[in-house]
Amino acid sequence: MCTGVGGEQAMGNDVAFCLLVSCSQRKRLVEQPISALELYDGYYYRIIRKLMRGRHFPANIDIIIISAKHGLLRPSDSILPYEWKITARRAAEIRDKVLVELAPVFGEKRYQEVFVNLGRHYLRAIEGFDSLLSDATKVIYARGGIGQRGSQMKKWILSKSKVNSELQ
Repeated sequence: MCTGVGGEQAMGNDVAFCLLVSCSQRKRLVEQPISALELYDGYYYRIIRKLMRGRHFPANIDIIIISAKHGLLRPSDSILPYEWKITARRAAEIRDKVLVELAPVFGEKRYQEVFVNLGRHYLRAIEGFDSLLSDATKVIYARGGIGQRGSQMKKWILSKSKVNSELQ
């Protein structure tokens, strides 16, 4: 069974999906560490949290966050606010660390699809990640501006809700 971000088990299937998303410049102002999913407050995270609140975020979508400061994060990882911006240089610095951390993630699960919602510098930080995936895994890249990419991400997430209901 797949375990999603909420620790819930996917219903009756072994189909797994992965969402790769960058951290957010906009963060909540907190003094104690909180989960990355709650700390990041940008457009994509608002979409994700709204879908979760409405129970439209499938349990078998794993979220992996690529952070300019931390490298790879899980939504439940506790962190404090920070002010780091991804640059081509920073992406090159964290690339090897990110790929090493992605290897066991993609090794333990065979994802049917990976949706990549990353800007150009973040893409450099994961360059070569597709070699860690099964040949059967479909990789989908969000394209366009922030609004277009947010819309594509939401549509992709909702399409997985439909896939899950058809499999039950």
